[in-house]
Amino acid sequence: MSKLLRAIGRAGLASMFINNGYNTFKNADAMAPMVEDKLKAWMPEQTQQYGAATMVRASSGTMVAGGTALALGIVPRLASLAVLGALVPTTLAGHAFWESTDKDEKTQQRLQFQKNLAMAGGLLFVAATGKKHR
Repeated sequence: MSKLLRAIGRAGLASMFINNGYNTFKNADAMAPMVEDKLKAWMPEQTQQYGAATMVRASSGTMVAGGTALALGIVPRLASLAVLGALVPTTLAGHAFWESTDKDEKTQQRLQFQKNLAMAGGLLFVAATGKKHR
């Protein structure tokens, strides 16, 4: 029973990364301008060399690949850490609620930030279990 619950839990957690990662990958050119300034500040050389859209695709591709591996139980600890590695900068760049001056936008961005924080907790839990769960 616990194997089934782990599999369902991993699939549920992974679904957000697979779906959002895929949509972001498809729309990277439209998404890039929203995070380009932050990418230039955090990784100026890479942003100049590859461009913001390519970096958005790399991050979203990591989420799709890591999410898929997580859902299937393939190296779940490594998969969860890879997704977490993409989630942290995505959250800081895309949901910086502390920068918003509009009350409604700030509320929406805080909600998205908290959702990502909760998902990060789930990813850390998977990474900390110390076992391969299939």
